[in-house]
Amino acid sequence: FFRHFAPQGALPLSFGDSLAGERLLRLLLLLLCVLAVLVGSPESSQRTMALEVFVVRHGERIDYVDRNWLSKAGHGRADDPHLAPKGEKQVQELASRLATSGITAVYSSPFLRCVQTANGVAERLSVPIRVEPGLSEVLWEFPPGLLSIEELHQRFPLVDLSYGSVVPRAALRSEHTDGDAAHRA
Repeated sequence: FFRHFAPQGALPLSFGDSLAGERLLRLLLLLLCVLAVLVGSPESSQRTMALEVFVVRHGERIDYVDRNWLSKAGHGRADDPHLAPKGEKQVQELASRLATSGITAVYSSPFLRCVQTANGVAERLSVPIRVEPGLSEVLWEFPPGLLSIEELHQRFPLVDLSYGSVVPRAALRSEHTDGDAAHRA
């Protein structure tokens, strides 16, 4: 879908091995297309400024390249792997690519790999990171082993503690299908 309709020079997206992640991203892209049609509708009574949204998936995860990553991680959050070295490099490339984009805020799922990815861009652009639990993938393990917003802020000072999420962490529930996650998203 994205490769077919993406403008020339658009950032390539990688879905990795996650079918659920690909489906969630496709749903998000579809919703953004609907939003773009509604915002750009000639029937709109006011002229609005264009809204440009960049959808980015996290860099390569450590658990995709190192089966023993959890024993080295120093924590027991099996569902919250950090970025692999290649993922860290991907973040730097992404931050360079978006350096002149005019982005004013970065929204991220609370998973560590996602906040790491968001942080690279946010640091480069000097913008806040707004952690949104509703952007999480299907929550196969529940409750998810995530760092608290305060812990994320300690590690990544650009995490905005004043941001009020649309889907509070307390509202997350066990999910078993892509449809469950799509309903939440």
